[in-house]
Amino acid sequence: LLASLLRKGAINQEQHKKMSPKTDTLELAHLHCIPKPHKPDTPLRPIVAAIHAPATEVSKFLNHLLAPVFLRVARKTTFITGIDFVRALEKYVADDHLKLTTLLITFDVENLDTMIPRRGAVAALMQFV
Repeated sequence: LLASLLRKGAINQEQHKKMSPKTDTLELAHLHCIPKPHKPDTPLRPIVAAIHAPATEVSKFLNHLLAPVFLRVARKTTFITGIDFVRALEKYVADDHLKLTTLLITFDVENLDTMIPRRGAVAALMQFV
């Protein structure tokens, strides 16, 4: 696929090199599970280890391009680390928004489907560009 994009001029040689798999460390993704002992019947949390999978370098390249665009739009409501949340909460308190009626809510997302339809992904991306 990358070679085809290079031949068609859709990407340049530098982009091709950055997105190409590192053949000396290449491995197939593998699945393992971690128990969730705090849940009834101790369900398993599936983990796909794909750090050296063929598409990893493409993913890194796209993340490098798209993360700044996304964060420019969503930074005020996106917490990358715990300290991001602490700082946002401190600002919320300093701005006198924290009231006795304020509710803080957390979510435990289950069955997150990472297979996003192409049209939906492109439409979402266009909102940020």
